[in-house]
Amino acid sequence: MAKTPGSGRKKGTPNKATQNARDTLARLKLDPLEEMIKIYLGEILFEQAVEIQKKDGKKEFLMMPACEQTRIQCLRECLKRQHPELRAVEITGEDGPLEIVIRTTKSNGAAK
Repeated sequence: MAKTPGSGRKKGTPNKATQNARDTLARLKLDPLEEMIKIYLGEILFEQAVEIQKKDGKKEFLMMPACEQTRIQCLRECLKRQHPELRAVEITGEDGPLEIVIRTTKSNGAAK
């Protein structure tokens, strides 16, 4: 069955799941990248159980910055968005991969 020209979603139009996610973030006025940066900088605190000797044996909860591992993970995620990973590219000619030859010269101009 052939595709009718001009049918389907136009290039660059997000699918329903992507659009729903974007709409939800906009409605909540939330920028995930900004939040990850805040976590990395230690501006967002998390409730963490801290062992404190108490007579009743309970743990006390304190608000603390994210652990170093979480902060580094947030930084990695931010970097992925700023500098996407590049794909390996192989340049080929009619007879297969191209061969690159580099020649150096001596100071008198003779080829090595």
